[in-house]
Amino acid sequence: MRRTLTILIVLTATGIALSLATGPLGWNAPGQVVMYLRLPRILLAITAGASLAVSGCVLQAVLRNPLATPYTLGISAGAGVTAGFIILSGISLPIFLVYLSGTAGALAASTLTWFLAGRGQRDHSGLILAGVTVNLLGASVLLLIEYMSPASRLVEIIRWMMGDLAVAGYRRVLYLLPFLVAGLVPALLKTGTLNQFLTGTEMAESRGVNTV
Repeated sequence: MRRTLTILIVLTATGIALSLATGPLGWNAPGQVVMYLRLPRILLAITAGASLAVSGCVLQAVLRNPLATPYTLGISAGAGVTAGFIILSGISLPIFLVYLSGTAGALAASTLTWFLAGRGQRDHSGLILAGVTVNLLGASVLLLIEYMSPASRLVEIIRWMMGDLAVAGYRRVLYLLPFLVAGLVPALLKTGTLNQFLTGTEMAESRGVNTV
């Protein structure tokens, strides 16, 4: 896993360096487009994609289930409901507060899934079923919010759910970067343990891993 990650980082850095080296740079108009429009989009795509990839890998390793995703665990539904409600209400908030509200909704949905599944039964078999239930409930609430939204708000909700890379500047990249580092570093430090989880509960326990 570490070797693959290293190769991906090197290839990505090489591609960015070549693009910047061969493209127009400087203070002219094309250079401004590259530095303040296209480069932030590249960095945002890398940051968001890395966050989703690592979180999905950790979820599937810890729960030992390839079906474990933010959708089947209700995480995305919780974030969508919270953000959709704020957009529908028309409350003027800084963009980072909207992101934080989505994060809070995702955490709330995760907590609800955990309690519905029996608060951590040993084989985690109920987590997926509980997550699907929470996801369907959240999706229903989100559909109701979309139905009640005027056209302009509806477009905002849909774009928020789909994601958007049309960003100018580095503010959103800097906002996501601490969360990526906070999640990536512990995952890298626990790579060996996560790999043991993938071999099965009995095998992992025989090698000294706490699977409870």
